[in-house]
Amino acid sequence: MTNIESKIEFFFESPNKWVDGRTKYSNLYLLRRDIYTCFGVDPSSQVKINYCAKWPATMSILAGIDLLSKYYYGQDDGKVGERFIGYFKKYINDQDFEIIYQLRNSLLHSFGLYSFKIDRKTNIRKEYYFALTSNENRLVSKIKDNSYLIDVYTLWREFEKSITLYYKELREDNDLKIKFDKMFPYYSITDIS
Repeated sequence: MTNIESKIEFFFESPNKWVDGRTKYSNLYLLRRDIYTCFGVDPSSQVKINYCAKWPATMSILAGIDLLSKYYYGQDDGKVGERFIGYFKKYINDQDFEIIYQLRNSLLHSFGLYSFKIDRKTNIRKEYYFALTSNENRLVSKIKDNSYLIDVYTLWREFEKSITLYYKELREDNDLKIKFDKMFPYYSITDIS
């Protein structure tokens, strides 16, 4: 693929279609299909299969935000927190970014529902505890001082909306296309034989 438009279309391909015998898929496409499956939905037919794996679904969504933030910023130089928070604030919301970033850290690095950060100026440690739910309509609900309830279905909906918003902006913005193209060779294609 040499044309930027074809790269964009390939990367953002709908997870609702599957082509037997194909060997190359975009990483975002495969990730989204796995998220659907974790939520108990057959991505091809949209049929609910009465199963919800909240833990891997949430991990996959947070990894998806990481992936899209690399493209949005056109960099993968270790500034993960800045990229994640920047993408989240722009395409999801500008209120829950710190809590969701700490959830990301707890699941993707500690494989649990606990995280902490140390304020560099004051050297004060702030802890975060999380519980996952699928029956709220609010992304984040505070349980007590440092404990939060995260609705995974709301997170999924917001993630999918962010994909649509980013895709739309990317199609119209040459600077975003340059950044996208810079990341494409490294984070785009998975070959499944």
